[in-house]
Amino acid sequence: MLNLKYSVTLTLAAALCACASNATTDGGSDVPTGDTIVGESGSTDTPAVDSATNDTVSTDATGTDVVATDTAGTDAGPACGETMRGTCAGGLMCLECPLGPIMVHYLCTTPCTSDAQCTDASRPHCNRETMGGAAGICTTATYVCSWGARCASPNTLVATPSGDRRIEDLRAGDVVYSVVREAFVAVPLLAVHSVDAGVGHHVVRVTLESGRVVEMSPGHPTADGRVFADLREGDVLGGAAISRVETVPYAYARTYDVLPDSESGAYVASGAVVGTTLLDARAELRASSVRAGTGVSPSRRW
Repeated sequence: MLNLKYSVTLTLAAALCACASNATTDGGSDVPTGDTIVGESGSTDTPAVDSATNDTVSTDATGTDVVATDTAGTDAGPACGETMRGTCAGGLMCLECPLGPIMVHYLCTTPCTSDAQCTDASRPHCNRETMGGAAGICTTATYVCSWGARCASPNTLVATPSGDRRIEDLRAGDVVYSVVREAFVAVPLLAVHSVDAGVGHHVVRVTLESGRVVEMSPGHPTADGRVFADLREGDVLGGAAISRVETVPYAYARTYDVLPDSESGAYVASGAVVGTTLLDARAELRASSVRAGTGVSPSRRW
């Protein structure tokens, strides 16, 4: 019996030693079974995705967040060309070339004041105004731009039944005074036209004896068949006497013109009757308004 008790005691002691030894083999860290270990936020956080940019986030092996941006939101837009203003490659600019009364052609090119600045062999000619300005764009030698289509400054006041209005604020369908059989008649506008003034554009500044000022491009027509480049001090412009004429640099980015729905196409600008560059487009615009089922063309600006 004594030997049996002694044997059991030794067995229990050995078991206790074995348990103690197993408890210290992990360096003293007692980790309960089933607990979840939460790591550093840099490696386990999931950032919210920005729906506006569709950014996605991935985590590299070191736990550093790596952001990959969806480039769909950085579309450069349509390409420049023909009737579309858009983007150009190779540092070129999308510039306007007036082609007629209501048409503008957009070209990827560079501005110029002389042929010497047109260094690209595919565009060796400085296509520019011949009256009152140095504005131009580099084109081929045979390309034609109708620079005379440039017209009035945006602050030109146009007579309407509700009073004078700035030409840049007018829209197709607005009513203005025009000349019909030598009488002033209120008629709707068929069109409002706006053209990029370009680089170095100049206008003829006409000061009337009343003190009012009219600024128009040199090629803009008067109501009696002349152009503004023909005007001189002492002349009469649309029934108003002229006290001063000068050519000055243009101060605005764009020029403007309107087309009243009358046979003359004339309108009253800052107290003087003037012509319009859009007269040749009258038949086309009237036809389009008939097709649209309206008295005037849809409100639009070229």
